Amino acid sequence: MPIATPDVFAYNSQTGSGQFRLYRGGTGIYFDNEVADNSKVSSIGGDIGFGAYAHGGITAFNQSTSNVTRKWTNDNNYLKNGDFQDEPTTDPTRQHVFFRNAEDKNIEDSVMVSKLYASTPLSISTSNKTASSSFSTVSNFSSNVLSVSGKIEKDKRQIQNTSISYLTAGEAAIAGLSKTIDTYSFIDGQTFDPNYMGVNAIAPTRVARIDDMRKKHHISEITVTNCSGQRMVYGVPVYNISQTEMSFAVNNAGNNGTGKVDVPLNGTTIDHLQKGVDDYYHKDTQPAYAYSYLISGILSPDYVDKTNDGITLDDNGTAIKFNYSKIDKYRWRTPFGNKKNGGIHVPEGSLNRGLLADPDDDKGSIIYGEKEIYYIHSIESKTKVAYFITEDRLDGLGVTDWRGGLDVGTRQKCLKEIRLYSKENLSKPIKVVKFEYGYDLCPNTPNSIASGGGKLTLKKIWTEYGNTHKGQFHPYIFTYNSKINGTDIPYGTMMTDRWGNYKNQTNPGNLTNVEYPYATQDKAYADQVAGLWHISNIELPSGGNIGVIYEADDYSYVQNKHAAVMVPYSFPDGTTLANANAIQLNIDSVPPMGQDQTQWFKNTYLNGSDYIYTKSQVNVSTPSAPSSNNGVDFVSAYCKVTSVNVNSGVAKISLEQIAEGGSITNPIRFAAWQKMKNEYPKFAYPGYQNRVGDNRNTGIGAAVSAVMNAAGNLKELRENFYQKAIRKGYCNTVEAGKAFARISLTAAPKLGGGSRVKQVTIKDEWDVLTGTNAPKGIYGQSYEYTTTSGTGKK
Repeated sequence: MPIATPDVFAYNSQTGSGQFRLYRGGTGIYFDNEVADNSKVSSIGGDIGFGAYAHGGITAFNQSTSNVTRKWTNDNNYLKNGDFQDEPTTDPTRQHVFFRNAEDKNIEDSVMVSKLYASTPLSISTSNKTASSSFSTVSNFSSNVLSVSGKIEKDKRQIQNTSISYLTAGEAAIAGLSKTIDTYSFIDGQTFDPNYMGVNAIAPTRVARIDDMRKKHHISEITVTNCSGQRMVYGVPVYNISQTEMSFAVNNAGNNGTGKVDVPLNGTTIDHLQKGVDDYYHKDTQPAYAYSYLISGILSPDYVDKTNDGITLDDNGTAIKFNYSKIDKYRWRTPFGNKKNGGIHVPEGSLNRGLLADPDDDKGSIIYGEKEIYYIHSIESKTKVAYFITEDRLDGLGVTDWRGGLDVGTRQKCLKEIRLYSKENLSKPIKVVKFEYGYDLCPNTPNSIASGGGKLTLKKIWTEYGNTHKGQFHPYIFTYNSKINGTDIPYGTMMTDRWGNYKNQTNPGNLTNVEYPYATQDKAYADQVAGLWHISNIELPSGGNIGVIYEADDYSYVQNKHAAVMVPYSFPDGTTLANANAIQLNIDSVPPMGQDQTQWFKNTYLNGSDYIYTKSQVNVSTPSAPSSNNGVDFVSAYCKVTSVNVNSGVAKISLEQIAEGGSITNPIRFAAWQKMKNEYPKFAYPGYQNRVGDNRNTGIGAAVSAVMNAAGNLKELRENFYQKAIRKGYCNTVEAGKAFARISLTAAPKLGGGSRVKQVTIKDEWDVLTGTNAPKGIYGQSYEYTTTSGTGKK
């Protein structure tokens, strides 16, 4: 059943915020995009024979097939009543679509409810290939047919507390608050003069709402009207100009731990030929679209634009006007890519290794885009104006083109000052808020040209009044957590867990974070990570300070199941994967005396399940074909537990063996055989890699090898794959330290999910201010994030 998933918009301003989405004024018919598939197969053959009786024959075969998938229009009588509604052109009381605030409470439309027969389950009545304009319903084991007499739609507008309307670019060019999209030059703090920078003194750059990028049908202005009649007009559409996604085959990239791969180039294009198993290349380009709408005006209920020229001083009522500056084209790329080899730029892509043991299926990918970036220039009321002074940032640089490389000519901005003036007196500001930055955090960021390569860091904020500068001696000073265990943490690729939190590459078995993405369960270390690059202290103008302590997020349940973690396991008594019938692992509790250990373990560590999940790095390769990553890949298995014995904190878990095709083995090895057979046929079946048609293995030697291997594979008529796997010793070993089992946590909650504030402390530093031994005042709040289970356990 198709389910509509419309985009969810979020709006906010100083007058309110909320979320809204699109609703329809009736039902609709969903369908796949039209696809036509035509094929034609022709063949001719003959045979002739000699002997006691001569014979001959000719066989000709010609077949044409076609298949079309599209909207059902023929023989569809339901279409005229159940399809999506067109925009009404003569009746303003009807709505074919509308936006509605998620928090609005509305009663159901009685007309629509009756046309859809309330909550009765319905299906469209059909006969052979014809759809009727009626519903079928089944109740009390009898079928009923309910007629559809007219269009299934509302007959009046939706009543709402918050009205949300929009104008397309074509409409906004005629009836928008501003008929054009206006921008102003960035304000330079060194040469700033409010007498010549005001919007009344310098004309803006005006861009038409309709051009090659901004299509006539695009939404260009959104107005939110609250229950008091106040309007928030979001009339500045900000565009992602273009976005291109490229995926391509690469030769064996291996396990480099960076998640990146060099892009093979042929001149200025990607060279995907003779790469990997399939010479794969795919490119997808998205056209321009608006990714944000900036607020352009806040209007009082009695506001009237007297001269139809937007917000000006001659208008009636109250209005706040927002003006913007713009970077016309900022080029971005994922991954950023600033690798140098001998001073020469080397393009990089994100690496998708595919099957870890297969050297021929690695892929690279690049996402490249160009977009507009807007910054607030000024905010005006009838009596006051606030100017926002910016400066170039040293980080956040874009790229020169899709291949990467630093674009130092296009800089993002940071806010340097906010200056508030009375329009009656522009000679001195009423108030000035100033910001001071550094580039201390996260050094070695690749798109930063700051000393040390750090990211923009707010260091101080202070306020000045009039033309005096006393406020600079009484700033707010911000300090951040930048170290873990006393060491500064730099930028690094693939240095996160699956929650997106920082995580170094210190994993069991020297695995990368891609291979072992699980959050650390070391509480002390996780709490330091939780506070990394967050504010740790704010020094107040009064001399006191506010300290903030963070801790790692945690959770004990996923729905009604205890949260689980992956823990290392091994094979007992010197056994290997080839002959193991049990695994063993460390646990943090012991069963009560006299209780069945097997059932206790299942209830405590497996959430009552009979199965334990394992993930093991197994050697799945054979001499039949070249491999990468030492021929190993991760194999997942659900193993049935037959018995458990706990001794000195170690649980020995016996597993039910699997019998298949005359072979018996443990479930981990059997899962590895399945993976090998289904995903690595090149290892399982000799000669599989002798492909035809890729211009690599088309010689006589390859053909002879393929025939010989095919003849060898005929042995499976008397020996199935599992018997061959036993005989040849397929998947006999698990990599040491790279095998894990999933068990529930009992003694503590599971760490993961982000960070949270643990404690806020405020100190007045009275002893420092007075230069005496007077006691300082320390007060604040501590936060506990616990709940109580049904058994009373926190």
